[in-house]
Amino acid sequence: MKSLKKILPEFESYWIIEGKHYKKKIDLDKTIMKCKSAGFDGLDIEEKRYLTKEVIQTVKDAGLTIYTWTVDNPGRAEQLYKDGIDGITTNRAYWLKNIFKQEKIL
Repeated sequence: MKSLKKILPEFESYWIIEGKHYKKKIDLDKTIMKCKSAGFDGLDIEEKRYLTKEVIQTVKDAGLTIYTWTVDNPGRAEQLYKDGIDGITTNRAYWLKNIFKQEKIL
């Protein structure tokens, strides 16, 4: 991905990471540093219970975009949206979008 980003810098690229890369603050800080040094635009983080508003804000404060995967629970998706997540990957996109529209979240 680093090579591709150098060749095609106009295309956004996100580092897909598992929860172990952000569970602890020190791991999150290392991940952010590696992401930035590689020239990536942000992180696409596995959704775990420790994906909190603070984690989201830390990533954003570092100047990165943050997405999460895979969120199929509408309550959790709503919380992440309110916490400032930039995007959510789900197995049920149409269904989740309709729930957000019904509850006037979007």
